[in-house]
Amino acid sequence: MRLDAAAYFAISALVVVSMQAIGSRAESAEADTAPSGDCAPREYAGDGARITVECRKIDGLDTAVVRLSGDIESDDDRYFRRALLAADSDNVLVSLESGGGNLDAGIEIGRAIWFREAATVVEEGVCASACALAWLAGRPRFMAPKARIGFHAPWHGDPDRPEASTAGSAVVGGYLRDLGLTSAAIEYINEPGPEEMRWLTPEDADALNIALRPWQEEAAPPVAVAPPVEVAPSEPGSTFRDCDACPEMVVIPAGNFTMGSSKSETGHQADEEPQREVKLAAPFAVGRFEVTFDEWDACVADGGCAGHEPDDQHWGRGRRPVVDVSWEVANDYTEWLSRKTGRSYRLLSEAEWEYAARAGTATPYSFGATIHRDQANFGGEKTAEVGSYPASPFGLSDMHGNVWEWVADCYAESYRDAPADGAAVSPAGCNWRVVRGGAWNTTSPENMRTAFRLRRVADSTRDNVGFRVARALGETTEMSKGP
Repeated sequence: MRLDAAAYFAISALVVVSMQAIGSRAESAEADTAPSGDCAPREYAGDGARITVECRKIDGLDTAVVRLSGDIESDDDRYFRRALLAADSDNVLVSLESGGGNLDAGIEIGRAIWFREAATVVEEGVCASACALAWLAGRPRFMAPKARIGFHAPWHGDPDRPEASTAGSAVVGGYLRDLGLTSAAIEYINEPGPEEMRWLTPEDADALNIALRPWQEEAAPPVAVAPPVEVAPSEPGSTFRDCDACPEMVVIPAGNFTMGSSKSETGHQADEEPQREVKLAAPFAVGRFEVTFDEWDACVADGGCAGHEPDDQHWGRGRRPVVDVSWEVANDYTEWLSRKTGRSYRLLSEAEWEYAARAGTATPYSFGATIHRDQANFGGEKTAEVGSYPASPFGLSDMHGNVWEWVADCYAESYRDAPADGAAVSPAGCNWRVVRGGAWNTTSPENMRTAFRLRRVADSTRDNVGFRVARALGETTEMSKGP
């Protein structure tokens, strides 16, 4: 990775610049960079790299492919951003093939990819040095069997006599940490000398928790749609599964409850009022546990969940609740589950969540007026396997603690105009969604009350946010009804 001499001292300041601030700059467009909306191939000639945009059908989806090849020079990130802005598609794939080049341009290209939430792939040949740093920003990242992705420490000065750049290494480290890479992965990338090259193997990627997917352009096999299952039991407290890989569901009774909290409740917040009566006219089913990594991984293996492979933070997968999932991809899971089973799965509405969490109680917690660490996972260091703590009176585990849970509703600052039938309020274009229940790192028990609400950006991912699912009883999806 070559660091221009003139940029040597200035670039170290980038370590403390946030991804968000740089992303807003990277996504600003001049008048001539508006998306064209067509699929005609377009070329954006950089100072060193060749950058093109074209449309391709990948896995049955119309995909805008931004391809970068050749040496990356100092201003090529500007041309790349123009190309990325012209990629007018919900599905964007950045294809990379380059021996490397200018360090700061490569990082800026990576930042643009990160904020566009584009996937990256090395389909053939080599992507090394600055190119490899850009590839790491992909969500997700793909690597073809014959592709080679290489890293070495940055250098500056005379290219014939490379000298390691401490400032450059600091910039790279800050960038990689912003991408969410572990300290071990950052050391692996920065460790080789300027004249060396370390080629990434799938085994190394797996050991370093660098999420990597093999590149196969062939369409994924269609998701098998199960025939309609027999009607689930309707007796409250009954449990069932719609398939072997499906979450275990608990039947929740119909009923009325008072949603929100009074001003006298310890920890009361203004957005928990006004209290109101909500009527849930029919029983429904709720996941007994938060959706686990095992259940999520089954979705990905079957071609669903947008192929998203969440980071388990080295805590383990299996029966731990899945984390690192946005509200949007949580909905991808419910859509896959609906196709898989022929039943209508979804996120709980906010009212359904609070009704299920209260489980017939009117106290701050389903366990009573207080909560203790032997009743829920909070104030700790990581998630626990689902079911590790006592269940609520409705038979649901971890409604308090372990992970915050996405619900369907758009966040509102009060319940003044909220429906009284328990329906979700989810207008198009809503950016802020609600999470409920507290998490493993929640230090204040008051933030785990059944009435407590927290908002999160819908496309954000965190290591303390997951979800559980709901479905109506007796309903089938259109896919299961046949002609």
